Amino acid sequence: DYVNMLLITHAITGAALATIQKSIPAAFAIGLVSHYLLDMIPHYDHNVEPLLAKNDKAGIRKTLALIALDGVFSVIAPLLLFWPVNSAQFMIISAAILGSILPDFLQGLALVFKKNRFVQTHQHFQEWIHAKTRINHIPHIAIPAQITFNLLFIWFGYAIS
Repeated sequence: DYVNMLLITHAITGAALATIQKSIPAAFAIGLVSHYLLDMIPHYDHNVEPLLAKNDKAGIRKTLALIALDGVFSVIAPLLLFWPVNSAQFMIISAAILGSILPDFLQGLALVFKKNRFVQTHQHFQEWIHAKTRINHIPHIAIPAQITFNLLFIWFGYAIS
């Protein structure tokens, strides 16, 4: 399945965990690892595959627009929340954001580059590590749970920095 937890949750978590880092590579790695750990938890996500299977062009456009909006907020929100005080901290938080959203970007590439060994291997890993339980059918629980999770990591980011 080509599904993604809301990118903003990954980005906020990665940025929060990176607030105490001094190393750009460590921040990137923390963002990357946190992505996979978060994907193990059942969550609300963008699910593109059923729309592709039905060739639902309007649904695909709407979902891609939501993913793009999610992507923009995923970069802006963590930088605003954990406002870097200098260029080194900006680079550290940016590296964590990049690491935290990269796996879902690679998932998008897997839709396009079906014969690329690297992106397809990553796609198989992502499918293997991803939570098998889907909760999109209960958005009244799934979305507030994800918002709560974001708020906890925002608090955590402030608490540890």
